[in-house]
Order: sequence, then structure tokens, then C-alpha cells
Amino acid sequence: MGYSQEKLENDGYLIKAAPVEDWRRYNELHPVPFYFDFDWLSARHPDLYHRFALSTVGLMLELDKLVDLSGLDIIDVGAGTGRSAIAAARRARSIRAVDIFESVVLYGINQVRQIGLNNVSYVRGDQDNLPFTNNSFDALINSWSELSYSEAYRVLNSGGYLIRMGAPLEALCGELTSTLADVYPNLIKSNRA
Repeated sequence: MGYSQEKLENDGYLIKAAPVEDWRRYNELHPVPFYFDFDWLSARHPDLYHRFALSTVGLMLELDKLVDLSGLDIIDVGAGTGRSAIAAARRARSIRAVDIFESVVLYGINQVRQIGLNNVSYVRGDQDNLPFTNNSFDALINSWSELSYSEAYRVLNSGGYLIRMGAPLEALCGELTSTLADVYPNLIKSNRA
């Protein structure tokens, strides 16, 4: 399901990040609506997301063994708080990190600034309408977010790398997959016999 920038804003997703550590004051009796919606949570609390969403680090370490990103111009679609962009920046010539949430983009810009990276720039944009010309990038990274394949191929150079990272549908919940498969059989396929 793709969201346009206009639809997100109309649905209330044009939200500012909460103050850092604000998530610690969560009240179970009076939760914020949609608190457990992942996108809303990461957009409202990018500091919490960045602190605990560490799986991208491992994925990028494995990617480094498979693909040489040295000297490439890369777009990171659904870049979030920057874990994949920051990891790729060690070798890449340039990284354009794209995310639809303003709060996440601002958080990512701050992360890149704190680390002192000069080859990573953030852009607020929609995966269905990337703000770049055709054939602009040597590689596209997409980690744990939605991706429009037509847009991905449009902005990639001929022969460029399309790198999609995340869990396969049958392992959507990581270590909890086998436990949750009995409760959500239509959503999660278990590998158990």
C-alpha cells in the first residue's frame, strides 16, 4: 500500500518529533492514538527507533561482503534515521537518503552532522515519486520499508544495484515468528512441521 505525501499529511502524519526521551512517559491507560503503528511510532519517536532498530546494522555488514559500494552514487529509499546510509557512506561517493517523514529526516540530518559525514544528504520525499531525474544513481538501498519498483528502476543507472533488505514474509517477526504463527496463521507462515 503506497502513500502519497498528500495522503500522509491529510492522515495526520505530518508530525514533528517528540522531545528526545519523551517515549519514556508513555501512559498505557491513555495511549496516543495509533501508538503501536510502526510508521507513526518511528516518525513521532525517531530517537527510540534509532536506539532499538539495530537489525539494519547487521544487514549492512553482510551487504559489505557481497557488494562493493566504493565510489558509487547511492540513493537510500525509506532511509529512516540513517543506519544504512551511514554504513554505506564509508565507501560510497555520495548518499541521498530519502524518507517521507519530516521528523525522521531531521533526525537523520542531525545524526549525519554529529558523525561528521560530508557525503550523505537527506531529502524528504515519497517512494512513489522520487525527486530525482532518471538514471541518477549507481545503487539503490531499501531497508525495512516499502519500495516502488518502477521508481527504483527509473532513478537507477542501467546495470545499477537494487538492494532490498528486510525479513521475508514468512519470517516477518524474526525470532517471534514461530510463536506468533499459531496466533496469526493468515499473516505469518511458520516453518514448523
